[in-house]
Amino acid sequence: MLEPFGVTEYFSYSKGIEKYIVARNKFPPHLSYVAAAEVLTVDLNRFYKFTFVRNPWDRYVSMYEYFRKDTKHAMHRRCMSCSFEDFIDDVTAGRATFDTKNQLDYIVRPARLGPIDFIGKVENIETDFSIICRTIGIENTVLPVLNTTNHKNYESYYSDALKGKIADFCKPEIEVFGYAF
Repeated sequence: MLEPFGVTEYFSYSKGIEKYIVARNKFPPHLSYVAAAEVLTVDLNRFYKFTFVRNPWDRYVSMYEYFRKDTKHAMHRRCMSCSFEDFIDDVTAGRATFDTKNQLDYIVRPARLGPIDFIGKVENIETDFSIICRTIGIENTVLPVLNTTNHKNYESYYSDALKGKIADFCKPEIEVFGYAF
């Protein structure tokens, strides 16, 4: 599956990533642009690069509920035994897994590469994905809905203090992507 792209010696991101790829024959989830550029041996400047971002308040609620649901996730046990507020404390103190980091960290441009060509929003995923399909000249398709969690509206999880904590922690991405609670 990965042979057309080639896997390089890959130690700068994590000593475990190459083992992950070999064992599973796929890339780990949530690779940043920098990490993908380091592991792929093709010139990414030749490709149309896109990503999706999400309202950070909604993202952390979804993440918390997903971690509670996914018994194999490293954060499952912690999230089953803590409140949402405790989870946010873990995230903002850097005690949570890498996938809870700031969304801007995922799109930092590697030195030798151009920027990501399109940043869509999960809140507009169908429209934004249509733009991507049109841009790269492929037929638009309906995206499957995966990894869903059943939970209340994200706003109901937040006190004013907790809302402010995420606003401070995610200030750069909130400003860059134009999000509001």
